[in-house]
Amino acid sequence: MERRADWVEIRHNLTQRKGWVQAKRLRDTEPEENVAKPPSVSTALSVAAIAKLLIAASIADYRFFVIWD
Repeated sequence: MERRADWVEIRHNLTQRKGWVQAKRLRDTEPEENVAKPPSVSTALSVAAIAKLLIAASIADYRFFVIWD
């Protein structure tokens, strides 16, 4: 595959489709097993504060995209 600046060309194992993904989204190792983590959102947050956090996280994830052939 090819690498350009902060992007890496990848091929999906199942579909064999090629596309580009940000290098920071890739990892060299398998993810660790699911370990129960305490919730990061306090129960003291208002509904509006929780909605604001969810929207901000959604916008941050939206910046990641893949261009498929």
